[in-house]
Amino acid sequence: MRLLSLAPFAGALLLSSVAAPAAAAPQDAPLRGPRQEVPRWHALVHATVIPEPGVRLEDATIVLRNGVIESVEVGAAPPEGARVWDYTGLVVHAGFIEPRLEVEANEVDPEVSGRHWHTTMVVPERSALDGDGVPERDAERLRELGFTAALLVPDTGVLRGRAGVVALGDGGDESTAAATEVIAADVFDAMSFDRAGWGQEGALRYPTSEMGAIALARQAFLDADRRRQVLDAAARAPEGSEPPQPALALDALAGSERPLYFVARNELQLLRAARLAVEVGRPMVAAGTGTEFRRLDAVAAAGVPIVLPLAFPDAPDVSTIAEQEGLSLRELAGWEQAPTNPRRLVEAGVEIALTTANSDDFMDHLHAAFEHGLAERDALAALTTTPARLLGVEGRLGRVAPGMLAHLVRTVERGHRRAVDPVPLAADPHVSDLAVLGEGFALAHDEVGQHPRRDAPEAALD
Repeated sequence: MRLLSLAPFAGALLLSSVAAPAAAAPQDAPLRGPRQEVPRWHALVHATVIPEPGVRLEDATIVLRNGVIESVEVGAAPPEGARVWDYTGLVVHAGFIEPRLEVEANEVDPEVSGRHWHTTMVVPERSALDGDGVPERDAERLRELGFTAALLVPDTGVLRGRAGVVALGDGGDESTAAATEVIAADVFDAMSFDRAGWGQEGALRYPTSEMGAIALARQAFLDADRRRQVLDAAARAPEGSEPPQPALALDALAGSERPLYFVARNELQLLRAARLAVEVGRPMVAAGTGTEFRRLDAVAAAGVPIVLPLAFPDAPDVSTIAEQEGLSLRELAGWEQAPTNPRRLVEAGVEIALTTANSDDFMDHLHAAFEHGLAERDALAALTTTPARLLGVEGRLGRVAPGMLAHLVRTVERGHRRAVDPVPLAADPHVSDLAVLGEGFALAHDEVGQHPRRDAPEAALD
């Protein structure tokens, strides 16, 4: 286990282990060498705590034990025996949740009996958790922004497979077993209207259009309904007919009541997918595009929660007359209106969760959304409580409260704050060091001074 001095840094991201037995789960490889035991009972005292959007506690004490928040009380004394950390001048809030992290999922073996005939586009039987997990570069990027958990979504296909929620730790080092910390498996059935790429042969060249992708998805759902009827009939009267043959893909669809998670490429796809979800009788969450303002009334009427990217176009090049004449009104309107999209969706009653997907500079774009009317309280909810609810993990993530997993972000309030919204996003927060699942991570940010501790300085909260 790497040990990291937390004292000199401006802020910290703290992810304690998801559950006490996780470090010794039976499927993990055995440790090599002596096992290092570190106390996992901590008290963070004199902290400013944002337990949930719209609530602010001063001089609070947070007690963490075995990866879970044990108590959050104003002015409470630390329990006897816990390691005490002085958080004077520091703000603690729930770790952000990334509701869209597309990852490479394992390909299905086309030779295995029961696969769908389209072995690259219709693969609902696979899971994003069966692949290599979160690439370390992505996990590091998200940790720097304050994200502590993410929804992993298969990145290809029409019916892509199952999505699940994981903690954003690393894969272990020489002395620890590499294992992804799963918070919730099989949360959604992911889908999109992807088209077949160049180089495919025979039937795998289909679909080549969005209409074909919709037809492929609809037919798969119809086949799954028929499969369910066949299985029910065989169960009621097994004699007198041949047993049903393996159909792994259809069985995965027929036996699922999970919500759909649709990855849209434009706002019109989102609306078409919403109609398909109603047709097949499934609730849906849509990963949007940032252009929903173009069809705002229709998007709001669809009643679909949206995982919203802060994808704002760069300012158009108008340096020459030729460049100016080459710009369309649609391009100009998109550049001007995109930063208003989050605020307009919230005002229209659309439930949103913010994602870093398709955004080169998430925090700059977030502050641009503030300047265009998005309330900071709504933004904090869209990063914590709303994605936790949409992903079905509201009992474990999204708030700083007893019984929740210890996914905490620690920052320093610096610069101008708006007094009306008690949230840390208006300031200039820095996540400068972090401890994820017992492992220390150091990030390069400006040092702003040392915060005194009541315990040894060379330690990481784990």
